[in-house]
Amino acid sequence: MSASPLAARGRGNVVGMAEYRDWFDSDGRLVKEAQMRQRVFEAGTDPSCRRSLWKFLFGIYPMTSTHREQKTIDIENRAHYQALRRRWVVLDATITLPDDDLVHAPPYMELSDGDEDKEDSNRSPLAPESRLSSDSASGGTPSGNPGTDCEGSGCVPALKPKGLSNGLRPDRLGSFDTENRDRTCSAPCPSPTTKTSRGVPECPCDFRKKSYDDVLDEEGRALLQILEFPAKVHATRQAVDLEKSYPKAKRIILRDVLRTDRNFHYFSHKRNLRKVHRILMVYAMFHPEMGYAQGMNDLLARFLVVTDSEVDSYWMFVRYMERKMPDFLEQSMMKKVALVKSLIHEVDEALFDFFERSECKDYLFCHRWLLLDFKREFDLEDSLRMFEVLGTHYLELTSDKALLETDKAIAKEFELDGGEARPGRAFVNLEFTFDLFVCVAILTMHSKDICKATDAASVYGCLNNLSMNMNLNKILTQAEELFYKYCKLTITKGFCEISI
Repeated sequence: MSASPLAARGRGNVVGMAEYRDWFDSDGRLVKEAQMRQRVFEAGTDPSCRRSLWKFLFGIYPMTSTHREQKTIDIENRAHYQALRRRWVVLDATITLPDDDLVHAPPYMELSDGDEDKEDSNRSPLAPESRLSSDSASGGTPSGNPGTDCEGSGCVPALKPKGLSNGLRPDRLGSFDTENRDRTCSAPCPSPTTKTSRGVPECPCDFRKKSYDDVLDEEGRALLQILEFPAKVHATRQAVDLEKSYPKAKRIILRDVLRTDRNFHYFSHKRNLRKVHRILMVYAMFHPEMGYAQGMNDLLARFLVVTDSEVDSYWMFVRYMERKMPDFLEQSMMKKVALVKSLIHEVDEALFDFFERSECKDYLFCHRWLLLDFKREFDLEDSLRMFEVLGTHYLELTSDKALLETDKAIAKEFELDGGEARPGRAFVNLEFTFDLFVCVAILTMHSKDICKATDAASVYGCLNNLSMNMNLNKILTQAEELFYKYCKLTITKGFCEISI
């Protein structure tokens, strides 16, 4: 087996709207799931289709859901989040924090719900956007338009449904929906050169977008009204901890929100910081077993930047945390860090020996990488791509791709042995997830510089200097090659263990 199929294949071009549309059938089902996971893993997605894709990738839409089912899911999520948020407002008012430094509200809390729309009122709204037509020759995307019939809600590309118009939105849900009345762009900013008076980079595509995120036709409004009562009942039945978990979480959230990616234009707007605040507060209140831990704001920020929707970001975050929660527990994270050590021992013994001799054999420098999914190691666009690459779960040791490569390795070793011996049972550590291979890829690619370090401080200094200075494609390519190398090693060991 060659080191990696990637060597001949390359990473390819990013997934654009035309290719994205091809993954769905006429009813909106994502029928080419395997192809989707492979292509997103290999090349990432263009911002024009990222928001829609993430709703499938991060668990809001089932892959087999139809347009109609996706619309129903959106309305259900909206009703449930609205009910949770309203209950949070009532219960939060009963919590008093004793800290003197929290007597005054943080700056982003100065706006009331009704004032959020006035924050940037000097900017003129965008004219109604053109939509994709069914006879688009290339399936491409008009400038500034993500190319979906309901790009605000992130549903899959299709013909524009009847009953929706590009005019003013007829329905409002009071202050709850002010978050979507005026929206900054969700596409990452490509390192702009101009700056605002506050010294914050100006987004070249900073405009207000009309969208269908909060537009409902008559059927949708009727369904939302039907769902409001059961959603309210569901919210009142959720367990809360107003004695310990929530007050502690509230204290940390109020501070952490101010630190959320303030160098990015999107979070220079107070209304967007308030979205971060509300989502984290609601999550902490209704998930008392987890509450809040530092770093969650960094993970949530990615969802908000891509979706620019409080509702979608909340539910993506909830689904994501169902898988990510163990990483915020000390024992689980220390076990994961130890797995990095074990994996290095498998694929690079020289580097392993160096760390064993150094004062860094606890591998704690990997903690931030694993906790935040490498968010602070790359610029915004690359960190979003890394996030969706990890979200595909395409290359895990339990995936079909890993099983296929293992079978190839068995066949190759069997052929080299003349077909006279079968391998013993190969031990594959299924806890070696792809993010661990990314960690090891970073370390092995920079092993020469790391091994020049003479003490722990210089090792950490070397690794800290890598932040924002790494090539994402090279890192992912190295991680994939290490993955295939590990698959091959497990089979080779199996043959070596045969007792004749």
